[in-house]
Amino acid sequence: MVPVALAVHDREAIARRPTGEPAPMEGRSRWIALYVLCTGMLMVILDGTIVNVALPSIQDDLGFKQASLAWVVNAYLIAFAVSCCSRGAWEISSRAGASS
Repeated sequence: MVPVALAVHDREAIARRPTGEPAPMEGRSRWIALYVLCTGMLMVILDGTIVNVALPSIQDDLGFKQASLAWVVNAYLIAFAVSCCSRGAWEISSRAGASS
């Protein structure tokens, strides 16, 4: 258990922070960030599941052998990872003030 005096002291220390340091996240914004991250992970897992469910149709339509289906999954995951990384780099550069 955290003593009440320590909790009050921490709040006062946070309030006296220099302006250069980022403020700590409040309780509600932490939960919102957690929900956003969980939703993103759900979408990634769901996306991979959809590709795996579609593999029999891909095999029938394109005439792939069983060994070639691994290449389909890998190619999709590489394309997905590249798009995620490039989007992340775009967001970081736009927040850092890079000109467009």
